[in-house]
Amino acid sequence: MMERSLLSAIAGPCEGWAVAFFGGRAEAELALISAERRQLWCAIWAQMSARAERVDCPTDVDLWRERFRASSLRSLIALSGFKQAAGFERALKRLGWKALKCTSSYLKLADVLEAGRGPAKVLRHLDAIDERVIDLLAAIPDHACSPKKVQRLKSNRRVTAILLRRQQWRLDRLGQLDTAAAAVFERDFVASVISEADGDTYAGLPLPSPPWPGNEHLTPLDTEAKMEVAGRLFRNCLGSRVSQVRMGFSYYYQLGEVGVVEMERVSNLGWEITEAAGRRNATLAPDALVLLQSALTNLPAHISPVLSDQIAN
Repeated sequence: MMERSLLSAIAGPCEGWAVAFFGGRAEAELALISAERRQLWCAIWAQMSARAERVDCPTDVDLWRERFRASSLRSLIALSGFKQAAGFERALKRLGWKALKCTSSYLKLADVLEAGRGPAKVLRHLDAIDERVIDLLAAIPDHACSPKKVQRLKSNRRVTAILLRRQQWRLDRLGQLDTAAAAVFERDFVASVISEADGDTYAGLPLPSPPWPGNEHLTPLDTEAKMEVAGRLFRNCLGSRVSQVRMGFSYYYQLGEVGVVEMERVSNLGWEITEAAGRRNATLAPDALVLLQSALTNLPAHISPVLSDQIAN
């Protein structure tokens, strides 16, 4: 496998431009300047290639060669059309000594900084920036763009820009259906993104409405908080079943102070009551079974044979 040259590492996708711009001394010219000046050189060529209208005299290579060797970093940023990107000079210093792998990442970084003050504030608190951080900043919504929240997202390598956009789409859709639920989801947005990255696809979304409103004996556990409280009360794993409820596979009801009843959705048959258990998933005592039988009267769901036998006996 061929090793990359120093010029390839410090100029990246702009390597050809470097040779055209500096000639045979391209590697020395770029290697002997500061890392942030070198990163700006790559950003300027990205700007010239994709958005030349923003650059002052983009076709005058001789002028730009003279400018690059003599002008200050701030002056070069203004002449190349990055003046509106607040904090761009500071961001360049955090990119390290290697060029980014794709020139579009420089433009994306500038666009993020132009869009608002949030990303600039975040970047002040980051020691290093790479393409992944730039992608995350481009995807993260304003309500989650704080140094602490971005650091949490950055630290989980499974969090991606696509995942962020998908969660925000869900939040937008939820806001059209239920503003109160959307407010809760927005508050826990970062936690929901991280949970989904770790495998819980529906993390943070409110639980669906219960299939049956309940009665004086059976109370639907229709929020994650209620499920967690019931799990602690009865010392079972109910708190870990939240995703099953979110996906519409199960629903749980609390039977007074004695136990929990589970409903499962069965394909083509609707809801079925499959289990009733007390503390530590123990079998319900006879008096609790009598209460359960009374509570299940007129319930619009099937009762599994196993539970029927348990009640009958």
